[in-house]
Amino acid sequence: MKKAFLLLALPLMAATSFAQEEQDSLRKVNGFYWQYDDAGRTATVVSSYRWHKHGDEDAFGNCHCYYGDIIIPEKAPNGYTVTGIGDQAFNCCDGLTSVKLPATLKTIGELAFQLCTKLKEISIPASMQRMEYDAFGGSSLERFTIEDSDAPIVVGNAAVYGSLFIGLPVRYVYVGRNFTVDNPSAKETGGLKGLFYSCEELEEVVFGDKVTLLHEGECFSCPKLKKAALGAGITAIPDNCFDSCPLLETVDVPLTLVSIGNYAFSNCPKVSFLSQHYKKLKTIGQGAFMNTMMASAVVPAGVEWIGDGAFSFDDNLKAMRSHAVVPPTCESWAGPVSEEMYKTCKLYVPKGSLAAYKAAEGWKQFFSISEMNGTKCAKPNVSLEKGELLFSCDTKDAEFHYSFTYPQSEDGVGDRVKLTQTVTLSVYASCEGMEDSDVVIFKLAVGGGGADVNGDGVVDVADITKVIAVMAG
Repeated sequence: MKKAFLLLALPLMAATSFAQEEQDSLRKVNGFYWQYDDAGRTATVVSSYRWHKHGDEDAFGNCHCYYGDIIIPEKAPNGYTVTGIGDQAFNCCDGLTSVKLPATLKTIGELAFQLCTKLKEISIPASMQRMEYDAFGGSSLERFTIEDSDAPIVVGNAAVYGSLFIGLPVRYVYVGRNFTVDNPSAKETGGLKGLFYSCEELEEVVFGDKVTLLHEGECFSCPKLKKAALGAGITAIPDNCFDSCPLLETVDVPLTLVSIGNYAFSNCPKVSFLSQHYKKLKTIGQGAFMNTMMASAVVPAGVEWIGDGAFSFDDNLKAMRSHAVVPPTCESWAGPVSEEMYKTCKLYVPKGSLAAYKAAEGWKQFFSISEMNGTKCAKPNVSLEKGELLFSCDTKDAEFHYSFTYPQSEDGVGDRVKLTQTVTLSVYASCEGMEDSDVVIFKLAVGGGGADVNGDGVVDVADITKVIAVMAG
């Protein structure tokens, strides 16, 4: 029996020694557990349960040491620069209500904030270099901000599991930089796909001017998404980018846009941003605006190629205006609309291009093809009446297309928000058989200095009280 006891004791001694070595590299100071890298003079915030990983299983699976509102400093107590948040560092910290990350932070480990059920918002600093997959899985984040930076954030393993934000109740996201993937399988598919794929609670997403790359299916099937804004760096909208977002209505897209991918806005019945002012647009993909419910569609003058059924299966579409002097090449004989729509949708083309369109595959199938009359719609005017903005112009039966740009977007509780900046309104008019009007830009003061004028609990365009400037676009 003595010999057997000694054999069993040896592994226990080894485990105890390993645990002691790990504890020696960890320190609890000023409420945080730290792991120090003496060579790089850096510090990482780690989980408390690492101290017990060779002991009690309950202690291993639960973290209760981090709670309330916390601020992670830029310097650890020993003076080392704080650059990391370790794997599972705040895992299951269900009492954590807010966390401010340091401007020196470079990495966030896997499952770092998993199941932080009271954590509602977080801001990722510009210093961030790498974020592991599911760092925030199972948390209650509603607001997510990724600060502007020229350098991309590397995401580990995201392509294996899907969306970086899937399953989160996030409602508002600001993305200030590009994302790339460090994963072998991702290279086979071209990188990260769908940051917000099937985010069921997402209402608004803004991509800053430093973002130059969107991913396939970026916001695919987001049932509550109402607004998307793309920064000036975006030139391509990839396949299925906003596919199946039924409430998406406001889409701010830069005029620098060059291509729209396959099914990019299909099944988005409220989307109608495309106008002749997108002069750099070259390609419109297959089914790009399928089932969008537009009454009229526009093909800008620079378009050279258009995919099958780009505007198909839309019973509301009664007119299409192509401003391209040379008919864009169609993907096949099928053309830009579905077969039945050739009978009901009128095609208007530039003066002098009628014969070319009547001979071009994909265009000649339209039953009604006529030239535009060469005149522009009159510029729109804006007036305020009983808390509503009214659009008008001198062109009869004109349709008005508008978008609002907010300098800030805030959530909160209460009936008063103090704002010092203004809202920008862009609007142009269109009419069947005519060219679009010039874009007119209005600068609008909101809410008389920020008051909730109409008492609905929100400071928005309904509270506009004064038009302070009008500038021709």
